[in-house]
Amino acid sequence: MSDKLTEEVRETMKSSFDAYNKGDIDTCVFFYDERAKLMPPGFVPAIGREEIAKGLNHSRSVNGVLLLDHEPLEVEILGDDVAFAHLNTQPRDGDGNSKGNTQSLTIWMKKDGKWKIYREMFNSRP
Repeated sequence: MSDKLTEEVRETMKSSFDAYNKGDIDTCVFFYDERAKLMPPGFVPAIGREEIAKGLNHSRSVNGVLLLDHEPLEVEILGDDVAFAHLNTQPRDGDGNSKGNTQSLTIWMKKDGKWKIYREMFNSRP
């Protein structure tokens, strides 16, 4: 069962990154639970989908992060409805140039049969 759940989380994670990379923040934000918290370094947490959408749009428009390459390092299932993922991400501008390297820890919760991001935090990595 956990292999099936792990694959569900990985597929959902990929779909969320695909939406971001297409610039579809409206779709991207629905991968977050309505009570989600996004905790970027140096900023107060964005709480809820509306604030998270503002943060994601800021990342694209002000920071120039238009693409996110991601590499899941670990996905752990805790029960039937909670998971966490550790991943490396490389933000890129529209030309594919690196904007640095980050690592993140994301807590996922399964709600109404769908995996949603409940908490997400990230920081820079070497």
